[in-house]
Amino acid sequence: MKKKKKIGRPAPWLYWPAVFIMRLIYGIKYRLKIDRSGIKGMKGPALVLCPHVSGKDHVLTALALAPRRPTYVLSYHFWAVKPLRPLLKLMRVITKRMYCADGAAVLNIMRAAKEGNVTVLFPEGRLTWYGRSLNLTEGTAELVKKLRIPVFTIVSEGAGKCFPKWAKYPRRGKICIRTDRIFDAEQVKALSVQEIKDILAERMRHDGENDMPGEKYRAKDLTAGLDGIIWKCPLCGAEKSLKTENGRIRCACGLDAALDEYGVLHGAGELKTVSDWYLFCENSVDTTVPLEREVTVSATDEKGYMQGNVGRGILTADREKTSFSGSLNGEKVCFSVPASASPAFPVSVADHIDLYHENRLYYFSPVPDPRDSILFVAYREKLMKEEKNSSATEEK
Repeated sequence: MKKKKKIGRPAPWLYWPAVFIMRLIYGIKYRLKIDRSGIKGMKGPALVLCPHVSGKDHVLTALALAPRRPTYVLSYHFWAVKPLRPLLKLMRVITKRMYCADGAAVLNIMRAAKEGNVTVLFPEGRLTWYGRSLNLTEGTAELVKKLRIPVFTIVSEGAGKCFPKWAKYPRRGKICIRTDRIFDAEQVKALSVQEIKDILAERMRHDGENDMPGEKYRAKDLTAGLDGIIWKCPLCGAEKSLKTENGRIRCACGLDAALDEYGVLHGAGELKTVSDWYLFCENSVDTTVPLEREVTVSATDEKGYMQGNVGRGILTADREKTSFSGSLNGEKVCFSVPASASPAFPVSVADHIDLYHENRLYYFSPVPDPRDSILFVAYREKLMKEEKNSSATEEK
């Protein structure tokens, strides 16, 4: 019988130089401070659950966990990038198809635990695009219960301000990493899945805009890229009329708002933060009618590598499903993914949304304006909130 290959740990000759260099860079540029008191004495096997507040969270958690070499659970879309795959193999990552049943990922996480590894997972499944918490992916509490190992958390306060997902430029500011233990193994054994789920929802809750009060975060242009997640003027109600540049948000109606170095909006009425403005836009989405856009399509090939511009068609989202009708590689294609199977969309702001169908990863980019990607995200987010509110009402 063929012996199963070990998950292993990152190659030390690659890992340690990277950690050393990143520690120097982040220490100088972002005045990085790390409090490791919450992981003192940590030994594998252990599970580290982290709020996903910035695109640099993998670097920051690695710096906090040093000298340990953790095993990362990453979204499959990284694995689909051809130049990255050899590096990820050396880093011994576990890939996970987000918002898609992926039994192999769960088995690999369990194998890593049996090997005594420290495994890092971002249970929201997506990087927040507006600074506040996202729902934890289904199955997280069940996984914790099944593993029955100590669970920790690492939170990088200020990272969301330094590296907003929508921003075109990083900010210079301050990042403080704090660590904590959520459960020990005996607590995991004693708690029910629902109790674990409730505790994790509370411990993973974050609001990046309220991190590091009083600290300034500076960039070449504080609003560049913001029109990738906001699209409606709070003054006149016009959509896609906003211009975001040079630290200001303007509309033809006369709106002239500013975003300061503390992350506070001025001149936008009751909207005081970027998340306020995004949620104002999300609340305006009409979920009673389907959302439809023409899109270009990229998709993974038979080896799992992403291939760009392989098709074009119409993407439609409604309460029950997400559907595509068009052509891929010159052939007519039509398929649907139930909303229950893909309740949310990972997004690359002002570019595309991710969707899996039959384990194949697709990127759908709206044309002529890829900023409309956020509309599909907001549509699904609002539907999830409506369903949650409806369920809460029925329980009463």
